[in-house]
Amino acid sequence: MGFINKTKQVDQELIEEYFRRNERKKEDEKWLKEHRKLIVEELKKQNKDIVDYGNIRVSVIVPNTSYFDKKKVMEFVEMRGIKSEVTKEELDEDRLVLLIEQGVIDVEELKEYAWVESTGTPRVIIKELDR
Repeated sequence: MGFINKTKQVDQELIEEYFRRNERKKEDEKWLKEHRKLIVEELKKQNKDIVDYGNIRVSVIVPNTSYFDKKKVMEFVEMRGIKSEVTKEELDEDRLVLLIEQGVIDVEELKEYAWVESTGTPRVIIKELDR
C-alpha cells in the first residue's frame, strides 16, 4: 500500500515519494480548512457543541483567548499607586546596542561572557523543478 524504503537511504525514489506525500499533505490541509468552516457553521446553526454523525462524534470547542490589556493594567496599577510592586527591571536592548556602538561595551567581551549558541529544527523544503 505505501512506500517503504527498507535500506533507509536517500535516493531518487525516496525523494519522489517525499515530494508526492508533501503535495498530498498540502491538498489535505487546504480541504480540511475549507470543510472545518462548514462543520463549525453547521453546529452553530444547530446551536450544539457536540453532534454525532453515525459512529463519528464531532465536537467544536472555542478556546477562550481573553487576556488583560497590559497597557490598561499598567494604567490601573499606576492609579492605585502600586506600579513598583508589579513591575520589574528588564534589559533595554536598544540602549545596550547604543553602548556597544559607542564603545562603552566591548561586543567580543560580552559575547564571550553571555553568548548562547542555538539552532532550530532542520526544515526540509522540497519542490518540483521546471523541466
